[in-house]
Amino acid sequence: MLNTRGPNQRRCLLLASVVKSQILYAAQIWSNATQCPEYFRGVNSTCRLCALQIRSAFRTVSGEEAFVIVSMIPVDILPRESTVLVSTPRTLTQLDRRPAREVSITEWQTKWNSTTKVRCTYRCIPNLESWLNRTHGEVHFYRSQFLSDLGCFKAYLFKFKHEHDPYCDFCRSAVQKDVHHEFFECARFQRQMNQLKLAVGGVFTPQSVVGYMVKEASEWASTSDTLTSILKQPKDLERQRRITRD
Repeated sequence: MLNTRGPNQRRCLLLASVVKSQILYAAQIWSNATQCPEYFRGVNSTCRLCALQIRSAFRTVSGEEAFVIVSMIPVDILPRESTVLVSTPRTLTQLDRRPAREVSITEWQTKWNSTTKVRCTYRCIPNLESWLNRTHGEVHFYRSQFLSDLGCFKAYLFKFKHEHDPYCDFCRSAVQKDVHHEFFECARFQRQMNQLKLAVGGVFTPQSVVGYMVKEASEWASTSDTLTSILKQPKDLERQRRITRD
């Protein structure tokens, strides 16, 4: 699917749920197999690709990050939830399903707290419950770059030899241009970030940005618009550089 156009997040999650339903078929029989990571390696890889496609994230985004960013519970947690629900001898309502889902989210939160590879995403989204239970806002191509620190940043592009160095051209200093520098340190976008601080009425840090976004739909919109406008500029520069090289 296209990076910046096409189905929205909810529709993509609906498509991914078809894959998830097929994987979880008769989960109550084999749910204990989830205790062996080797059995689920291929399944997790498939679900990771689904999560990446939901919001057009870069292929180097890990499964742990992708599942959190798109609000998709890892498939190795869901079989135990399915087993609990199937064992209930009556038709279930959404209210009946809630306790089992809360147990799954708690297990996911425990795993998320112990991860050591995706600290950038964890700084933005330390609490899964507030992120999953938000009533507004969707993630797209540019927001996924901000949350994962994997996108058109010189520090990232340098790893794949798409840039000569990882340093910020605007600041003219030996500071790597990653998502933290781009939004919270670089003077190039200071005016836009100051306007955003006034709009949200508080201190704007990696730890507070998602808290503002999930609070109100208006704050999600203003924050998202600023992030998108800033991230489009390095994307356009990267496209121009590729045209020049070709």
